[in-house]
Amino acid sequence: MYSTYRDPGTSPSGGTVTINGNLWTYSGSFEANGKKMEFRTTNDFSKPGTETFKSESSDDGGAHWKTVLEGSAKKVDD
Repeated sequence: MYSTYRDPGTSPSGGTVTINGNLWTYSGSFEANGKKMEFRTTNDFSKPGTETFKSESSDDGGAHWKTVLEGSAKKVDD
């Protein structure tokens, strides 16, 4: 489980984390303008020193997912 705290005065949202080897998936939901929004972010740690990620959202119960952010991060040695 995890919690996310957004703007002051708004309710926190939370969800679950599923770890399957090098693939971590954070998922949850919140209400926006009277509509339930679902989201998931997948982090892939399968390549040493690199994390790739993809964040998606759905407003139709998970039937269709829209990518809202994706990219990668690399460890930088000092």
